Amino acid sequence: MTRPVLCIPIDPKTGGGLSTFVTNLTDYLDEQGWPYTRGLDDRYDVLFVNSWVVPYRDVRRLKRSRPSIRVVHRVDGSAQDYGRGAASDAAQARVNMLADLTIFQSDYARFSVTEKFSIISGDGPVIHNPVDVRRFSPDGPRVSLPGAGPRVVNVSWSTNRRKGTWRIQQIADEYPTVQFILCGRYEPMPNAPNVVHLGHLDRDGLANALRAADLFLDLSENDACPNVVLEAIASGLPVAHVDSGAVAELAGEAGLSLYRLGLSACLARAAADDGALGRVARARAVEHFSPPIVFSQYLDTFAAAARRVVPGPRDVLRLARAGFPVLPPRVQALRRVRFPRAENPTRPGSYRVGWITYDSFPTPKRDFRDLDSFTRLRGGTAAEWLNANDTRSRHELYRPGRWYDVVVFQKMMDARCQVEARRIQASGGRVVFDANVNYYETWGDYFIPGTQPTAEQQRDAIRMTRGADWVIADSTFIAGVAEKHNRRVSWIPDSVDLTVYHGTREHRAGSPVRLIWSGVGKKAAHLLEAIDALAQVKGLSLTLVSDAVPDVLPQLERALQCRFVPFTDEAYARELLESDIIISPKRLVNGYEMGHTEYKIALGMAVGLPAIASPQPSYVEALAQGGGVIATTATDWRDALARLAADPNLRATMGRHARETVLTHYATDKVAPMYATVFDTLLGLRRWRELDSPQPLSHATA
Repeated sequence: MTRPVLCIPIDPKTGGGLSTFVTNLTDYLDEQGWPYTRGLDDRYDVLFVNSWVVPYRDVRRLKRSRPSIRVVHRVDGSAQDYGRGAASDAAQARVNMLADLTIFQSDYARFSVTEKFSIISGDGPVIHNPVDVRRFSPDGPRVSLPGAGPRVVNVSWSTNRRKGTWRIQQIADEYPTVQFILCGRYEPMPNAPNVVHLGHLDRDGLANALRAADLFLDLSENDACPNVVLEAIASGLPVAHVDSGAVAELAGEAGLSLYRLGLSACLARAAADDGALGRVARARAVEHFSPPIVFSQYLDTFAAAARRVVPGPRDVLRLARAGFPVLPPRVQALRRVRFPRAENPTRPGSYRVGWITYDSFPTPKRDFRDLDSFTRLRGGTAAEWLNANDTRSRHELYRPGRWYDVVVFQKMMDARCQVEARRIQASGGRVVFDANVNYYETWGDYFIPGTQPTAEQQRDAIRMTRGADWVIADSTFIAGVAEKHNRRVSWIPDSVDLTVYHGTREHRAGSPVRLIWSGVGKKAAHLLEAIDALAQVKGLSLTLVSDAVPDVLPQLERALQCRFVPFTDEAYARELLESDIIISPKRLVNGYEMGHTEYKIALGMAVGLPAIASPQPSYVEALAQGGGVIATTATDWRDALARLAADPNLRATMGRHARETVLTHYATDKVAPMYATVFDTLLGLRRWRELDSPQPLSHATA
């Protein structure tokens, strides 16, 4: 086979993952004696471009002037998905129109640009990035580090919030006996005895640092193919991750779910059997990601690429009408491209959304204000906000027989709902499943009656998820589980209605210091996780706001002064303004408890109460900005209660951070637009390709 001459017009000194890839590629080409050039105007057969790095005008000029060259486009993933602007996605969409073949860095990368966002209209092979398995190896020199105890390493060359490095300070505080090794660039954080900053390192320095660790910690979200994960597993490190992006795809059996297991369990598994999981990681890197294996796939692809016709104006307009950002930037800015959809009776330029809840289907409730409070908090307040503030959409409780562009099934998934969903899809509407309970899996000790999913619930949840056009999860934990059944998943938290939960607690010295807890009566059993601490710290009282008097109330009353208040939103809002600390101990021993949202503490945070909570994933996320304390052990609970009870100024400071967190992330005016983004994206997506389409509900199996 004749070797095509390649053009790689990408400066390897650009930095970041692309620089690493280009350097590894050209090193391999040099070893193989494969001809290549970097000059766009030189003679070659294949032009290799990456995402949005090579300008559209250059690719178009060469494609038009040289009828024999083929363009191979390597796509990293969606820029918007990773926290960048839409302009970068528009740039790579335009370049991809000219591509003769598209290579995706991972299955997740392909999903992010073809389904999650409408950017790339074509398909192509997935070829993961390579890793230098000779440099990144368990064998070799290691950096000398102070301190003892297990060592966890994190690597980041960017302060992009999606890297997740803003969580490290809190994690380090929670695990004082663990040494955290930070390599690269980080936002300033207070000095801590168990955090070692190594700064920017060259490739050999990074390899030495990775060898000195026991576990790699990856906190990134929506990362399409992080090289640092490949370098970690090549170095023999298991990877603790947050179930996002392509990290689990890359790490394989060497990956550990941080949210599902917790850091201590991840470290224990990494150390088990004399580091057997590390050997699994190393073997995976050598067998799947070594340069000869990866780059041989690239070279075969270069050789097989066939020339396609340059798209004409009609082709460009067809893609634009289908929702792809392929028009010239000036035109794109002047003209909003309407999303295609079936004919419907809504006003021009708008769409109608129907909401199905347990207390509105098939019962004839007609107004979001009529919903039960626990139903209304999820979708009702968001829908009302969108009706008042978004002129593109109209939201109402679902009425059978009426046409809707989108129908949201809020935790509704039984056989009756599956039939209705099939009917909606058959008429051209889109189905969104809003999952707010982890019905997907059963593991652990379900000590509270009625919380373990039945086989029927598990089957229905999986069928509804697989058949839905989009899935919304109310916690990142559930999002990670749902992604196993449908890759089109978005996390949207519960919204806090600040018209009800308003005002700010004024913290001052006094006794007793008032703790408050709210939830379903039977779930007050979780409070027993902290009962020793509640008894040991003097000068506390506890208000329980619930639907029923909890069975555990007598036990709690033996530990501290308690008061029961029947739940209504108005009563709870009043009690919060008279309280000092909101608490939520959790016995996190099963999949149901791990999947819950932050809502239980967010309402107190909204009025300026600091929170003390167990390390449920959504609580960890909500308190990352300093709005409270994550308490893992009985000692943690006792210390946190004592410290906050004794210091009203500390309560005020944490309460201020708590309220700012709600205003920034959980208030209705922040959450409702997240729904609108999902609806806009869903209606802008092209028809799913047959092989990637959701399974029809009638044929889905658990």
